[in-house]
Amino acid sequence: MLTIAGSGRSRRLVAPAWMRGGLALAAAVLLAACAGGAPVAETDSVVEGVPFVDGERYAYRLVDRDGVDVGIGTFTTGRGDDTWVLTQTYANDDGVVVDESIVVVDAETLQPRTTERVIARGDEVEVVAATYDSDDDGARTVRATLLDGDDEQSRTIETGAHDYEDQSSLWLWRTLALGEGLDLRYTTVDPREGGRVTANVMQVDRQTIETPVGAFDTWVLQIRTGRETVNVWIHVEAPHQVVRFDNGRLFFELESDSTR
Repeated sequence: MLTIAGSGRSRRLVAPAWMRGGLALAAAVLLAACAGGAPVAETDSVVEGVPFVDGERYAYRLVDRDGVDVGIGTFTTGRGDDTWVLTQTYANDDGVVVDESIVVVDAETLQPRTTERVIARGDEVEVVAATYDSDDDGARTVRATLLDGDDEQSRTIETGAHDYEDQSSLWLWRTLALGEGLDLRYTTVDPREGGRVTANVMQVDRQTIETPVGAFDTWVLQIRTGRETVNVWIHVEAPHQVVRFDNGRLFFELESDSTR
């Protein structure tokens, strides 16, 4: 049994059949996974406003490229004194948790403070824990510890002043200056992969999406890095829920929404 730091919950993490054969990380909301060879730029803050609701919970049905349901992804948001605690959990159809991450970010800027992620693959459990620090000159670094089975590693990554944690991406997109003509760049860091990647975000369409919890008028955003493109549908109205997400491996389809 493992307890995710800050969650107070113990869970048995077991990798089911759908997590094997190259799908182990398919649900992960990672842009940094394609960081190798992708250009990195120094980018500014992109947070226009933070629409989160304390205690909000969104659950998504995960569907693979063949149209097969493979599990549920749940995203919850909690408010601290001056932080947001962002938790994403992936479980198979039996309710077994196979991947969970918790990111603590500044409540106004979404600059990351700490992150922890636990991943189950076969009989192995991988744990990634990282702390983001700034020195007196404003330079930022990430100090990460990676435990994979019996192998433990540490790494330090130098980051930009306005880099965001990759695991906070689905929250970050909700804070952008959403609307016609949106076109901006931002940079994320992934302590697990040890890299940074700059992404370009563009508003490419406006669509109405039908879901089990109702219809949503959405902005369609396309997020491109040097080697990968993902698409996200975000509710036009606050709190700007992510209604649909296509990460190139799985579709996330909104199934429940605590704000409705």
